[in-house]
Amino acid sequence: MNLRQLRYFVAVCEAQHFRRAAEKLNVSQPPLSQQIKELEIELGVQLLTRSNRIVEMTPEGTLFLRRAKAILESVEEAGREMMNFTATGGGIKIGYMSAAMASSLVPILSALREANNGAITFKLHQLDPQTQLRSVARGELDIGFASFSARQAPISFDDKLLVIERAWQETLKVALPRNHPLASKTVISLGQLQNEKLIVMARHPLPGFFDQVISLCYNAGVTVNIVYEASQLPEVMTLVAAGYGISLVPERSSALWDRQLALIPLSQSPTTDVSVMYRADNTSPVLRRFRDLLKNIYGSGLAGNHQPV
Repeated sequence: MNLRQLRYFVAVCEAQHFRRAAEKLNVSQPPLSQQIKELEIELGVQLLTRSNRIVEMTPEGTLFLRRAKAILESVEEAGREMMNFTATGGGIKIGYMSAAMASSLVPILSALREANNGAITFKLHQLDPQTQLRSVARGELDIGFASFSARQAPISFDDKLLVIERAWQETLKVALPRNHPLASKTVISLGQLQNEKLIVMARHPLPGFFDQVISLCYNAGVTVNIVYEASQLPEVMTLVAAGYGISLVPERSSALWDRQLALIPLSQSPTTDVSVMYRADNTSPVLRRFRDLLKNIYGSGLAGNHQPV
């Protein structure tokens, strides 16, 4: 079986006629018919029923047509990817924790597309931090974004060195169920959270956000009861909205939840890091351009200070 046979078969099915298919392919009819016959022999099934007026697919032919089209589309996509790689250095695969966090990537992706006349390809994957770390180490992602603190030196993960550096900062807000007594406040102090049930991002795989939240409460003399450690921000927000407790969350990364729960500013206006991770040995030119744009756009630190382009 070869690609030519698949193309001939698809053309005959679409034209429902050997002569018209041959004309479309700019080949003579006998070789076209021979290729289809050889394909049927190799598969061990009859794909087409033939008559002088029309060609129809057998049930086996209908099934195989879907497969043949999928194979040809995959081959065409591979060709486009190779052309894109030659022109731009390839695409980029990006991980992120939440839909709201992904919104902060819009100005970077837009600038990257404009700088390369739309030739860059993107693949976005919503994943928890643990999965992002593993995927970056394995080369399944080029770069990932998660709410944990930057590191001064690369860390080892699955025997690969990963760089973890600050992407931007976000102001922390208090996430509360809509029926919480504090939900109507315009601003809350940490002291008002005494003895609240706290839902927080897990300390594993990396500390940072967890430690920061606990440190903020401790320094304010606030005793909290941790009732749940979640692996993803949407999980935190869902539990808060359902009334299981409260949480301290990044403002921009949680913004899409403002209808399901209350997001109240803290009087202390604490901030938290959103960090970016990538393999130290990743030399992709697209990754390098992406990181440069990230620094240019969010160099001021706070994601909320930038208006997406």
